[in-house]
Amino acid sequence: MSAASLLADLARRGVVLEAEGDAVRWRAPRGVVSETDRSAIRAAKAELLAVLGANEARSARSARLIEEANALEAREMLGAIRLRLPGGMGEAWVVLAQGVFDDLVAEESKRPEVARRPVVWLADWCRLKGKSEDAIHTALEVWRAFPGSRLVH
Repeated sequence: MSAASLLADLARRGVVLEAEGDAVRWRAPRGVVSETDRSAIRAAKAELLAVLGANEARSARSARLIEEANALEAREMLGAIRLRLPGGMGEAWVVLAQGVFDDLVAEESKRPEVARRPVVWLADWCRLKGKSEDAIHTALEVWRAFPGSRLVH
């Protein structure tokens, strides 16, 4: 079994693997990790460390993209925040309140598609952390094209 498929199988069962120096650490609900799983983790240690290291680097880059967004405008006592996105990705609205969300969706829907700012629920925005830059760009393009859509993962 490859490291990627082992990671996927363990993740599906609620097991989280992390690289800690030259060790692979895991967290899981009690009784989920079998001795066979432990043996597979030990056997694939080097490959797992490489995959986990790459995942950490990607997560750090995407977290930086999300965190580097600059607040441009707060709407109605922080019911929404308009952000300038890094890397030339434009602007987006991050929303916390339903009434503001509906108003912004209606407002952005009237703008030409190329000028629309994505309207994103805060929970959906937070789900972008750890995703690849391509995934972040794709989500922003979907939100720009379809104001009011939700991110399902």
